[in-house]
Amino acid sequence: MFDAPQVIKNIPDIKKIYEINDPQIEELEADTDQLDSDMIADLMSDDALKHWEAIYHIDVMDDESLDDRRTKVKGKMLERPPYSYRVLIRNLDNLLPSGYDLYINDDLTFMQVKVVLTAKYLLANVQKLLDDMVPLNMALEVILKYNTYGILGLHTHEELTNFTYQGLRDEPLIID
Repeated sequence: MFDAPQVIKNIPDIKKIYEINDPQIEELEADTDQLDSDMIADLMSDDALKHWEAIYHIDVMDDESLDDRRTKVKGKMLERPPYSYRVLIRNLDNLLPSGYDLYINDDLTFMQVKVVLTAKYLLANVQKLLDDMVPLNMALEVILKYNTYGILGLHTHEELTNFTYQGLRDEPLIID
């Protein structure tokens, strides 16, 4: 209730007005907070995501989580020129928070981005982002960063026996 002197709070008509207005004020504050959240890609609600997905013509898979959808929308929002190396790194960091490896050769004619296996569902998004950002005179390769002997060598043979050979290569390692 509004902070009013006790004398005013005791007036029946005023008390009734505040009883009616308080729920409306709480609802208005909740809606305002939701609008504030919907302006930030990492906090968007499902309705806001649907709106942005329609604007950017983003196809949504049935099994995508809210965070996956937010990441796709954020990736589209980041696709605006001018582009520089720092902007490219910032966009890749935002799109792939789980990690990636970037290699650019010395004469700036080849770029390779290795996407970690935990973000392999974003491979097409990374390819699209780089197609739009990287100059046309650079060859571009976007690939998955598969598990290698160096990664697997950190685990014992007993830990790895729970996986198939294909699983060891293509799936992120989750060892209990």
